[in-house]
Amino acid sequence: MKKIVFTLILLFAFNGYAQIKNCKQTLDLSENMDVFTSLRTDKNYKYGKTTGKLCFLEEDKFLYAIPLENGKYAGYMEVQGDYDKDNIALYMYASTLKLYDFIHDNGSDISNIQLLANIFKDDKFFADIYIPGNKAFNMDFNKGDGSITYYREKGKKALVVPVKQFSASGTGQMYDRKDKLCATIEFKDDTAISAQYIVNGKPGRSFSDEEIANIRSGTICNE
Repeated sequence: MKKIVFTLILLFAFNGYAQIKNCKQTLDLSENMDVFTSLRTDKNYKYGKTTGKLCFLEEDKFLYAIPLENGKYAGYMEVQGDYDKDNIALYMYASTLKLYDFIHDNGSDISNIQLLANIFKDDKFFADIYIPGNKAFNMDFNKGDGSITYYREKGKKALVVPVKQFSASGTGQMYDRKDKLCATIEFKDDTAISAQYIVNGKPGRSFSDEEIANIRSGTICNE
């Protein structure tokens, strides 16, 4: 997927930053790692009778939220955070308690799709990524299938890439600055293999080889 998808990250952005809300209680992670680890690894562990989001703050950079019902894990784990060095911020949730592993194994290289596939291949996974401070792209996968959507300023879609088993595959859509569909793109094995312009809502001419190469490098139609 790195061939086509992550060469496009810096091209599209808009303001806004999703955040974790409604923490029932917030604990310092360094002082409560035993609780955090027990919730993540021990199915029988129970944090009292707490119902709601139990949040853990790590070095004022990452906030993890674990939803509890009567002290036991119930729902989707969330994380929000930022990498100061790379001006990257993120908001994610997953159907299992693996986000901590992803953040700490992956570092700021959020384009490491292979690691994403290894960790979340059986899970629901959602992510909004901001570079810097502006939403750049969104991932929405269920067991490796779903889509990646790239944005430009003011929240307009720029490109939607279909994903099968963490690989770009299928028919994607490209949008111009007026938020209109301007092309369809066929992806296979993580690369764009063909594309066709859409003119006034109808199929137009096919992309040339040079234009296909421009898609791979991040060029969008009607720029």
